[in-house]
Amino acid sequence: MPFGTMFSFIEVLPLVLLIIEAMEQHKLIQAHREFEYGLAYTYIIGAAFWNFVGAGVFGGGTLNAPLINYYEHGTFLTLNHAHTALFGAFGLLGIGLIYFCLRYAAGDEYRFGELAGKAAFWLYNAGLVLWIILNFFPVGWPQLDAVYAHGLAYARSNAFYDTTLFWQWMRLPGDVVFALATLLMAWDFIIKLPPFLPLPSERLQPETEPVISVPPQSYPPDP
Repeated sequence: MPFGTMFSFIEVLPLVLLIIEAMEQHKLIQAHREFEYGLAYTYIIGAAFWNFVGAGVFGGGTLNAPLINYYEHGTFLTLNHAHTALFGAFGLLGIGLIYFCLRYAAGDEYRFGELAGKAAFWLYNAGLVLWIILNFFPVGWPQLDAVYAHGLAYARSNAFYDTTLFWQWMRLPGDVVFALATLLMAWDFIIKLPPFLPLPSERLQPETEPVISVPPQSYPPDP
């Protein structure tokens, strides 16, 4: 089990190395021309951060240790790993892929605004942080103490949860922020489809060469 825990913890390292390579390629492209996939790149960097925190720190770094897992498993502290690793790592990665495809489909002749997508990105991150600060930790730490003192059955019973009603309701702020990010992202997806993309305000019209009319020439008939 310790051997497996070690591999579970270092599983984030290949992605970290890939992200470092992506950042170097990003700088290289920006040095020569404009980088057109900034929105997708932002979500991918966010996914790398939450993969390290959610899968590395809250997952393989703590939860997978046998002694910790024996007491912590099934408590609200596990939700730190579940939410930040599932959405933060894989959800943001999937959204970044969607933005990459939308930018590619838009081509070069359309404006591809990034303001709404970046606002949704930061709302997603704010929602995750609010969940951790206002719900997972305030409920999880007393619940872990209840596991030590009375066992897992009590720590997951209504008798225990009735003592944490305030922090249960404090899940709501993160939910609202996260829901706003979802609505904003859905609207941004729709307006970025090719039929709805706005054309550039100034499009270069192709120069037309003047048409020169040449009078017809008469040739003598063939003998």
